[in-house]
Amino acid sequence: PALGSGLLTWRTPVAGGPSDGAASGIGPGGGAGAINPFVDVRPKLLEQTDAEFFRVRADRQSYWRLMSLSSFDGELWSEGESSLHDLAGTQVAGEQPSELSEPLSQSYELTGLEGPFAPAAEKPTEVVEGADEFVFDVETQHLEAADDNVSGLRYEVVSLEPDPSFAQLKDAAVGGLGESESTYLQLPEDIDPRFAELAENWIAQANATSDFERLVALQDRFQTSGEFVYSQEAPAPENQENYLAEFLFNTRIGYCQQYATAFAVLARSLGYPTRVSVGFLPGDEDPENPGTYIVRGTHAHAWPEVYFDDHGWVRFEPTPRPLSPELAYTRDPVMVRGYGIFSQLSPDGNPGQVTNPAGNDPPTDGNCPTNLPECSNGRVDPGGRGAAGENAEDSAWQATFSVILRTTLIALVLFLAIVPALKALRVRRRYRRAATPSERAAAAFSEFLDDASELAEAHAPSESAIAYTSRLVRTGKTGEHHAGRLALLYERAEYSAQGTTAEQAAEARRLARSLRQSMWRRASWWMRLRRLFSPTRLIMGRRTLTSKPTFRLASRAGASYR
Repeated sequence: PALGSGLLTWRTPVAGGPSDGAASGIGPGGGAGAINPFVDVRPKLLEQTDAEFFRVRADRQSYWRLMSLSSFDGELWSEGESSLHDLAGTQVAGEQPSELSEPLSQSYELTGLEGPFAPAAEKPTEVVEGADEFVFDVETQHLEAADDNVSGLRYEVVSLEPDPSFAQLKDAAVGGLGESESTYLQLPEDIDPRFAELAENWIAQANATSDFERLVALQDRFQTSGEFVYSQEAPAPENQENYLAEFLFNTRIGYCQQYATAFAVLARSLGYPTRVSVGFLPGDEDPENPGTYIVRGTHAHAWPEVYFDDHGWVRFEPTPRPLSPELAYTRDPVMVRGYGIFSQLSPDGNPGQVTNPAGNDPPTDGNCPTNLPECSNGRVDPGGRGAAGENAEDSAWQATFSVILRTTLIALVLFLAIVPALKALRVRRRYRRAATPSERAAAAFSEFLDDASELAEAHAPSESAIAYTSRLVRTGKTGEHHAGRLALLYERAEYSAQGTTAEQAAEARRLARSLRQSMWRRASWWMRLRRLFSPTRLIMGRRTLTSKPTFRLASRAGASYR
């Protein structure tokens, strides 16, 4: 009764968040920092707090799970049958085969979190320190406080996280839960039959074949297609009885509980055993204490998991949220590049050593039929240098070298002086021409777009503001909170009937300047020089940076779904 209904409804009345338990949706028994684990597909009023919930020291990042939910009644996910047991000494559960899992030690200090559920990485096997404080659930393998409140606890847990690769999961069998598998396939009798048809259509469009590739196709349709938008201001449901259908076919705007639910229902409709887990994203690494992650209310999250034989529960991330990390095992590390040549991606996602696992060697007769980097002017250059490796000399230049050099230097000095001045002048002109707070917020986003396009990555013409900033965050090109907030202010200025206030416009300008500093620090010297002296944005900027037509077109495309 203290939990109410709905995921994190809201994510808790701690310092900086709502102070009244009933108002926050956790019922009269709710306290500061108490997370509601039930997931309601319908959107709630979110009052997300930035207050610190806990700190965790670990060898690597992970999702810090509170519990997993198996029962879905068409609106609400709940725990299903629970079987709580005392720990056998410090042991929680049996071990997986070592080659399919990776140990992860975590030390927790719960500074603001309350309630019965304790965070831990997937599949905790041992509570090294503080075991007397907990009981565990046999089915879902989550930890609960023996006295129903984890507030102030310090403990150390060892988890055996599944450690799959794309190749392993591509060939893996889904299922293998035995008698309990039907629990994770259950759907309401009146479930909309269009869900399975929609899932099959998405999979067919992605040309996915194996079970894992089919599931990745569902994940990517939500997260990277640009059709769906992450927003904590999800529209209120018009169809109260079938909100999930309205979300999938019309609004396509929501936050983690809508995306986790949609993925889980589509996966179950295809016969894949799926559950929804509730917990936290990895958090922010403490700059003064590397290896320690600070987890706040803003990191509260829900995500789906599918059971694979020999691997256990495998996490998917359908939520197109800037904070959500990309799961490496859902990306094929082998990229086909013309004529059977493959480029192995390095761990940071950049092309690495060129290999040829298919055995299709390029022709050795000197002809180059593909656009490989080893090719130049239609010929094969084994050294990969192409025409740039040739240092031909032209004696005709020697007679006029001094004149050309002087002229070039004068032009270069003028160029280096004029281009940065013109760029700064254009930014000031945008703000001077902005007559309303909404126009000033749009000018701030245009300033950010100028910087990001040259210090990070270029903006695609069909990409919305939120999709663009999300991509920059996922690739580590800019900070998470500031970029997402600026994109939200911009879209509110452009498309909301209320527009933005003067305070929000001032905030947008501060965010743009802060993001410029952040991207400048992360950028290479070449990118910095490009930002200062490249004339590209001056030439194209009038069409791109007054980007109302571009972004409004993207927004209208989204609006057609709504």
